[in-house]
Amino acid sequence: MVMHKDLENSDASILRKALDVIPGIVFIRDNTGKIVFTNSAYASYFKLAPEEMIGRYQHELYEVAGWDQPLIADWLEEDREVVRSGEPLVLEEKIVHKNGETRWYKTDKIPIELSDGETAVLVVSQNITDYVNAQLVLKESEERYSELFNATPHALIVIDADMNVVLWNPAAERIFGYTADEMVGKSMQALIPESRRNDVEKALSNIVTHDKNEFAGITFEEKILRKDGVYQSLEFTIRPRMKGNAVIATVSVRDIDERKKLVEQVLDSQKLEAIGRLAGGIAHDFNNILSGILGYCELIEEDIIGHGIDADSQIIKDLKEIMNSANRAVDLTSRLLAFSKHQAISPVDLSLSKVIIAIAKLLRRIIGGGIDLKIIHGKHLDLVSADPGQIEQVLLNLAINARDAMPEGGKLTIETENVEVTEAYCEAYPWVNPGRFVLLAISDTGLGMSQDVLDHIFEPFFTTKDVSEGVGLGLATVYGIVRQHEGMLIVKSEIGKGSTFKVYLPAMEKHS
Repeated sequence: MVMHKDLENSDASILRKALDVIPGIVFIRDNTGKIVFTNSAYASYFKLAPEEMIGRYQHELYEVAGWDQPLIADWLEEDREVVRSGEPLVLEEKIVHKNGETRWYKTDKIPIELSDGETAVLVVSQNITDYVNAQLVLKESEERYSELFNATPHALIVIDADMNVVLWNPAAERIFGYTADEMVGKSMQALIPESRRNDVEKALSNIVTHDKNEFAGITFEEKILRKDGVYQSLEFTIRPRMKGNAVIATVSVRDIDERKKLVEQVLDSQKLEAIGRLAGGIAHDFNNILSGILGYCELIEEDIIGHGIDADSQIIKDLKEIMNSANRAVDLTSRLLAFSKHQAISPVDLSLSKVIIAIAKLLRRIIGGGIDLKIIHGKHLDLVSADPGQIEQVLLNLAINARDAMPEGGKLTIETENVEVTEAYCEAYPWVNPGRFVLLAISDTGLGMSQDVLDHIFEPFFTTKDVSEGVGLGLATVYGIVRQHEGMLIVKSEIGKGSTFKVYLPAMEKHS
């Protein structure tokens, strides 16, 4: 260690030894930029001995070493400002060395007075590259966490031991209806169902006395009231943990309304399947009985006429009524068989547009003059493999249903188009594979249906009409026909705004 003569005193050797063993840079420049004191760490940057540094100007050393000239000028200006103001200056500096390596330094520049009264600058500089890099990694980690926290579709909420909200992500705003500004710092207790609050409080208190690996938190499903007054089915997962000496908990909340709807649709499908099997079995047995009744009626008719009784006699008329009633029963069983998928079908390569055109005149006569019928044909419509008679039955039944829903008149629209059905759309229809379909949509502007009615409309014998107006097999028959053709039937309706029935039939593969 070499020092300027102004710094030579009895304690100099102790000071030199102390400064030489510290890893940081320590040196003193006078107000002209000349080095009057340096430790070994600073001299080593220039591959010089400490004694070779004393009396030399710093900018000359940097010029020889090939350092950035503007940077050197900035350092000298900073020194002059420290001397002028008499105030210390603390800096964080990024320096790119000659070998391309980037380093960060924390530098303190302190004005000191030499023995001759001259003011100089004491420079103490510490390499903080590892610390800065660690901070950058931490910042990047926090940014990634923040992106995930804000982008996740599930509500993520952090609460403290008193259930006060610490963090509230955008999905929580969407699910609960409250903004982060409204919730952070406020209690979440009101959003946790009353029946579950004790469980949550217990979980938060138990984490203090349980090992974190033994206590995984709680999960439950409940309906909660959103800010807008709408009830929503949610799944809560609450995982408490210790952060230092404080208890916090991560609350993950998922909207399970859609999942519940899908489950209900599958259950409805299974229920209709069971009803269909029952109806099919009954229809087969009943059909056999009716065949016997009609056969014996024909034999009786032949015997009566063979005995010379007039064909216009009352007994013949009564016999005809019996046969007519039996034939109506045959028609009823036929519809039951269609619903249960036991009726034989004769599929052909079919254009739905041609079927609609062929039956349009009959449809107009059935719906009456007070209803405006509009038909929109899809362009380049794919063919389907279907029984023409049964597709006509679907159109007739849905048109009659729409007519009955518009007692004061209205508008009936029949549309077709090619559509691509995704796997998610098919989840409620296990017999359907995703792919290309032809959509047949029948919409009316009628009375619409409540959810209670929608839940039952495809069940056989369910009807909202008077008993004298029908037996409730029209829509059940439609469902059976669509199901038998491996298609989907979806209905949307709103009270006072009408209904739309969407029939999806698998499109035939195109061959070049």
